[in-house]
This record gives sequence, C-alpha cells and structure tokens, in this order.
Amino acid sequence: MFHLILAAPVLAVYGAAAIFVLSLPFWVGGLLQLVLTVFCRKKPVYAIPAVLGVAGVIVSGIKLVPSVGVGPVAVYWLLYFVELLLIFLVVYNIKRAVLGLIAKKKASTDAKNGG
Repeated sequence: MFHLILAAPVLAVYGAAAIFVLSLPFWVGGLLQLVLTVFCRKKPVYAIPAVLGVAGVIVSGIKLVPSVGVGPVAVYWLLYFVELLLIFLVVYNIKRAVLGLIAKKKASTDAKNGG
C-alpha cells in the first residue's frame, strides 16, 4: 500500500501533463482563429487554423489510430473543428456588427457636415 501512496504524485503529474498536451491544439487553434478573424480582412486567411487542424488529423491518423482507435481520434478532432467554427461565427458576427455601426456613424457624421 505504501508504494501506491508514493506513486500518487507521479500519476497526478502524468495526468496533468496529458491534459495539457491534449488541450494544447484547442488553445492554440482557438486563439489563432480569434486573432485572424479579428485582424485579417482576406477570407482565405480565416481557414489557416482549419488547415492546421487537417494536418493534425493526418498526423494523428497515422500515429494514434493504430493504438487508440478511430473513434476517440475522430471525436477529438470533431470537437476541435466545432470549436473553430463557433469562435469564427461569434467573432465574425461581432466584427460585422461593430464595423456596420462605425460605417453608419461615419455616414451620419458626413451627412451632418455636408458630405
């Protein structure tokens, strides 16, 4: 029983490291999607995180599917792409609304000033 108590911190660190490694693509991809959606104007640039995700699908398909199976890998990457889509939709619609308000305010200011 004593050896189990000694191994508990090691197992906790291993679990924390595994959670960190598994969540890293979500953080990096989500942050990249957020930054690109806010600051870029060309629409093909918005797809960069998705292209990186496809590269991740290919690599994990080669490396992880033989040992883990198709199901968990497919669910993991499905959640990744759903996260990217939700971030894009929310941020893009907020960006459109803000730019529309700015354009409307500028148009009303120009109309008041005579043009």
